[in-house]
Amino acid sequence: MAGNAALDTYLAKLQSDTGLFTSVVAEGEVRFGLARLAASHRKRALTTAFEAVLGSLHGVLETTRAVAREYGILKASLWATGRPIGENDIWIASTGRAHGLAVLSSDPDFAQVPDLQVENWSE
Repeated sequence: MAGNAALDTYLAKLQSDTGLFTSVVAEGEVRFGLARLAASHRKRALTTAFEAVLGSLHGVLETTRAVAREYGILKASLWATGRPIGENDIWIASTGRAHGLAVLSSDPDFAQVPDLQVENWSE
C-alpha cells in the first residue's frame, strides 16, 4: 500500500482492526513533496500510490474549531515547557487529540506531546 514493507504490514493490521484516517495537514505535506518532484515515472508512480493510500482510508480529517482549540492549548503547553515542535506536527497532533485518535508516525517529536497516543510503525 505505502511501498515500505514494514509500514505496509503495520497498515494492513490497523486497517483490519480499527480503520485509518489522515489529517488534511498530513495530506498537504505529502502533496507538497510530490509537487516538488520533477516530472518522471517515479513521480507518477508515487502519486498513484499516494492516491491509492488515500482511497483506502476511512477519511481525511479536516481542521475544525475543536482542532484549533487543541492546537492553541498544545502549542502553549509545548512552548511553556521549552519543547516546541514543528507547526505541521502540532496541527497533526491536535487533530489526533481532538478526535481521540492515535497518531501513526515514526517521528520522535510526537512522543513529547502530552495526552497523545502515538503508534510508531517502525518499532
